Amino acid sequence: MRYIQGDGRNQGTLFPVVLDDFVPADHVCRAIDAFVEKLMMSELGFERAQAADMGGLAPIRAIC
Repeated sequence: MRYIQGDGRNQGTLFPVVLDDFVPADHVCRAIDAFVEKLMMSELGFERAQAADMGGLAPIRAIC
């Protein structure tokens, strides 16, 4: 059986890790995201507007 060699550590990827890397900071969709985040979904009649508390650990945020 031959040894299977993986990608090099410096190997680039075709797509960025997150979609936000594609969208410039001054793009119009950023304003739309900000508007939607300000909406009070529970007041608009959405039943599952609040996320359920699953009792898990809080997500770890990267410090840049």
